[in-house]
Amino acid sequence: MRRYLLLPVLVGVFCVALLPRTLDLGTFLSPDEPRWYENTLGFREGILTGNLRKLYQQPHPGITTMWLSWPTIESSSWMVRKLPHAIGVSVLVVVGAWLAVRLWGIPIGVATGFLLAINPLAIAHARVLAMDALLGGFLLTSVLALLRWRTESRARWLVVSGALGALAALSKLAGAVIVPFTLCAILGVGLRRKFSWQEFLRAMGWWAGSAVATTIVVFPTVLVYPTMVFEELRAFFLTEHYQGAVHALGPRWYAEALLLWITPLHLFALLGIPFVFRSSSKHRADIGILAAFAALFFLVMQVSVKKGDRYLLPSFLFFDVLAVLLLATLLTAWRQRQALQRAAVAGVTMLVGWQVVTLVRLHPYELAYRNPFFRRVALHRPMGWGEGLDLAAAYLNAKPNSEALLVASYYEGPFSYRFRGQVTSAERLAKETPEEIGVNYVVLYRTMVGRAPDRWETKVLQKFTNQQPEHVISINREEYAWIYRVERSRINS
Repeated sequence: MRRYLLLPVLVGVFCVALLPRTLDLGTFLSPDEPRWYENTLGFREGILTGNLRKLYQQPHPGITTMWLSWPTIESSSWMVRKLPHAIGVSVLVVVGAWLAVRLWGIPIGVATGFLLAINPLAIAHARVLAMDALLGGFLLTSVLALLRWRTESRARWLVVSGALGALAALSKLAGAVIVPFTLCAILGVGLRRKFSWQEFLRAMGWWAGSAVATTIVVFPTVLVYPTMVFEELRAFFLTEHYQGAVHALGPRWYAEALLLWITPLHLFALLGIPFVFRSSSKHRADIGILAAFAALFFLVMQVSVKKGDRYLLPSFLFFDVLAVLLLATLLTAWRQRQALQRAAVAGVTMLVGWQVVTLVRLHPYELAYRNPFFRRVALHRPMGWGEGLDLAAAYLNAKPNSEALLVASYYEGPFSYRFRGQVTSAERLAKETPEEIGVNYVVLYRTMVGRAPDRWETKVLQKFTNQQPEHVISINREEYAWIYRVERSRINS
């Protein structure tokens, strides 16, 4: 591909990334988004008043999310509130593609951008006002810039990598994993090139200096009120919320999440890594570094107490890059075998086509994506982050005099976003009957499934075990919400 075509092609990648991330953006809410709305309002006040304490809203810390969202956060439309975040994540896709072009050439770079643009998990979380999509984008681009420094040895790439790494950590605390990884990467390059200790310190200084400067510029609170930030972080890690009452979901959680969210293209990449290391591929070192980071991030999440499928998102972005590099390796290795080359290209093209068709079919519920080979893994797991509650609300809105209905719902905030009547929490049903509360309908949700026996969600589900729902909301051939009409139910006490 000629260089003068690069800009329009990157614009095309941006459009491919932007469309699924913004189309029907306000369809439903996740339970975390109202909290980030409140956080961003406080952040906005801090910007407008110059009160730097207000920039620190919670320990996650989500600084990049709030920086992107504050200009539109006072809009009455959730689509407008979320739009800058979705655009920002789409820009990161283009940055990743551009860095890949600088590393491996235009065809590989553009293909990388396209796969990042159609990644189901990346699309799903770009549509949610939270931290995970930005975390993944900043981590990937930071590592790609580090790889560029490895091949070009110019300090500017360390500066770029350090800035992007800082933005990753400012997006979510898990992004701090980039610091030890970068230290090991620079050490490895230094040993290979026989750096003196001064050269090693200089390289690390460029990266760390850029990271520190970016942190101070983007989050000056850490410089002005360091004690407050430290104490808030320490208190957060000691809370019951973090320590595991809610999130201790067992050692198999992330292995199952990996199987559920991995795409056939990602499987192609992972299964092909051994072939790469048996070949003489020029991409072997880069593939090893990218795979090492994906594995490191997975392991860090595995030992973390808090667990959630979305926390693995950065690893899946690295799988996209690995898939492109593996295909490039195969095409090079089979240069004299045109039949095998054509088969590889045809196979990958078919997988890409299947992925695009799946995304079109699921939209706007990309959060409901499942790997077709491992769907059974999801049968007994808490699943769902608000998708489908908009459909439950639409069903009840069609009832006569729906404005007068009182509904007990799980995730009452996301449900009330679309429901015209009144809503109360389904948690009350663990101690009270629907008749005592006075509700007309009960909406139970997929996330309640698979909880511990002593959890209130399990107790509520047990009360409705023998009841027939009036209506079931299904997405991607799986049940997400069950709607019970109280007047027709005989609730088990």
